[in-house]
Amino acid sequence: MRFAGAATEAIVIEYNTFYANGAGSAADSRSEINIDDAGKAMNAMIARNIFAGGHRVINDCYDAGAMGFHLEDNVVDVPVTDGDAGCVGPVVTEAPQFADAGAADFHPENPAVAAYGAYAD
Repeated sequence: MRFAGAATEAIVIEYNTFYANGAGSAADSRSEINIDDAGKAMNAMIARNIFAGGHRVINDCYDAGAMGFHLEDNVVDVPVTDGDAGCVGPVVTEAPQFADAGAADFHPENPAVAAYGAYAD
């Protein structure tokens, strides 16, 4: 997900499963969520998702936290950030234990993760 350009306000991203996103990218700044510049992602909410098998969750918060951006209550099985993490709230640091990621079965078998992601109970 990339917050770039003019249309980056009040976006809600909930109940998704992100697995090995950006695997083809060689950029050092690759991340699951990318805020391109300061002044982006005002009042955006990212919650109840699973981030696993990929790169860090967010590249940098810049000033998004002060502008109402919320990244909280997600399952995170990757590094959170290498930059400013001021917009990242509490996260669940559990391995989802997917049923069979190799066969694209992303049902989490870890009970602590059952209420998150695309197959939330």
